[in-house]
Amino acid sequence: MGKRQDYIKYDKKKNTFIQDNFSELQDVGKFIKRDLLGKRYCFFYLEKGKPMAKLFFKMDKKNLQHLCGIKYELGAAKFFDHLIKNTLAYDKILYDPLWAEAKIKVLRYFPQLFTLESIVYVGASWNKLYCRDSLSTKKDCLIIALTKENGYLVPESTHNTHWSRKNNFKRRGTIRAIACCNNQKKISNDNPVILCKRSGFKFSAVQLKQLFQ
Repeated sequence: MGKRQDYIKYDKKKNTFIQDNFSELQDVGKFIKRDLLGKRYCFFYLEKGKPMAKLFFKMDKKNLQHLCGIKYELGAAKFFDHLIKNTLAYDKILYDPLWAEAKIKVLRYFPQLFTLESIVYVGASWNKLYCRDSLSTKKDCLIIALTKENGYLVPESTHNTHWSRKNNFKRRGTIRAIACCNNQKKISNDNPVILCKRSGFKFSAVQLKQLFQ
């Protein structure tokens, strides 16, 4: 997302964008903890003129720090925990002066990515960042770049299109259904499940279980 700059120390007296957006950011953290951690997702999507494709997604609590454009000197996992508990040590925060504020302001829309209104971009790129796939909200204000890790796509970076529109999204997929598998439970008729689907979407329970095994 543009020229890389060195991370600098966050000063609560000079900088307020984390405090100003803290409640929304904490809500995102709570959503991730409740709905994403320990689970795997499959987004079924359609590109025009192509057969239905699948995007496999998972997330770790360590991913959130980078999506915010910051570095927490106590560690990425601690940033997530401290955010949830409202115990952030602001003097331990380093931030990207070019993009951190833009990323944090738009992350409030993160839960919308897990609805039928989200969009998949395949082979998307903007500025100098390239990603194989990305997820976007319907109005494209938030785009999450994804990178592959152990067969699944995980969040890599946040793009706020209200701040920068230099992008190249040629391949666009509409979501047909979203499935979820809880890693803490055995594969069964109740796990995984289809969370939401569009009219006409068909995928058998047997196929769904095989998908996550």
